[in-house]
Amino acid sequence: MCADLKIIWSEFCEGVNNPSLSKISVRYINQLSLPLDEDLADYVKLSPSVPEGINYNNNFFLQINVASKDEELKGVITETMLPNNKIERRNMFLIDINVSNVRFFECKDKSIWIELNKLREFKNDLFFGCITEKTTEIFN
Repeated sequence: MCADLKIIWSEFCEGVNNPSLSKISVRYINQLSLPLDEDLADYVKLSPSVPEGINYNNNFFLQINVASKDEELKGVITETMLPNNKIERRNMFLIDINVSNVRFFECKDKSIWIELNKLREFKNDLFFGCITEKTTEIFN
């Protein structure tokens, strides 16, 4: 974890008399610019299934609650389309991932950094589970 964050966190704990925590949580918001005229399913694995006959214009809001394999960590994945960029012919797709661990922590407990790293790894698993290899290739 970032050395500066550890310093700031230590100062915070001192300033509020070392409180205990009942939950740690981190949020990552990713905005992806995808080709406008291609099928979203070529780029995103988690998207709405729209029945045939319903006029669907690629505008949606989808949210799903998930857990890690050991069920220790919880995640909320939210996906939506932002207004597209017709000039550049791009769809603006948003993947918002919030991951958390609900358990008791002492503010100065060094294990919090291990837990935050677990949250980051879980977030990465969720993010890469939501996108296809074709999407990964765009950003590499």
